[in-house]
Amino acid sequence: MRTIFLSLMMMLAVTIDMAAQEMPDIQELRQKADAGDDEAMFRLGYCYHVGTGVDKDDIQAVKWYLEAAKKSNPKAYYELGNAHYWGEGTDRDEELAASYWNKAADKGYVKAQYRIAESYRNGTGVKRDDEEAARWFQKAAEANYAPAQYELACAYNFGDGVRKDYSEAAKWYRKAADLGYAPAQFNLGSLYDLGLGVKQDFKEAAHLYHLAAEQGNTDAQYNLGNCYYAGIGVEKDLKEAAFWWNKAASQGNKKAYKALKKL
Repeated sequence: MRTIFLSLMMMLAVTIDMAAQEMPDIQELRQKADAGDDEAMFRLGYCYHVGTGVDKDDIQAVKWYLEAAKKSNPKAYYELGNAHYWGEGTDRDEELAASYWNKAADKGYVKAQYRIAESYRNGTGVKRDDEEAARWFQKAAEANYAPAQYELACAYNFGDGVRKDYSEAAKWYRKAADLGYAPAQFNLGSLYDLGLGVKQDFKEAAHLYHLAAEQGNTDAQYNLGNCYYAGIGVEKDLKEAAFWWNKAASQGNKKAYKALKKL
């Protein structure tokens, strides 16, 4: 039931979307950074990282992140973790990456809490520890971060680092699903389908599959096709079944490809 939905976009997620902001005044940022302003140091580093207002230069980005980190700037810690994880502007070092994420997480930076939780879950840069992973996912989930809510729900769903509890899993899947997070919508739909942690409700399951399917989740597309094929939670409609199975099959879902042969 669990789907691992870590896209490269999420792995490369950065702290702020400066592209959506006004073009920064690089000279002013540099003056503030030289004067010891840690936020300016961080922003200047970010400008070098993405090439906003200056030529892209990861080495310069790391230099300014390090200066900001000396003043305990949590966003700088986070970006240094990313830099070491990917080896951008510095040596690739998973242990150092985890160390920086941990520092940012300790300061309440939500994305860092999520990343250090992933590190503990996967044993990347730290010794694998499902309980510690669940603890950090919980912190980020409580800050309304949908990916963390989803991972915490999965932990309760499968008993990873916490006692298995389908009701608690459903609660956290619901929170992430309400934020539009497709993997959570699919998994919550599965719980309604099976009556685990919630009262069995095929109509709600189909509704949740539909929400996730519209976002391109292939498992949801396949399950939604099944719903239409069998008339479970929706009116039976073989054209709709074929439509969603085709959607899933076109993205490489082998079960959907086999299902199409039934039509």
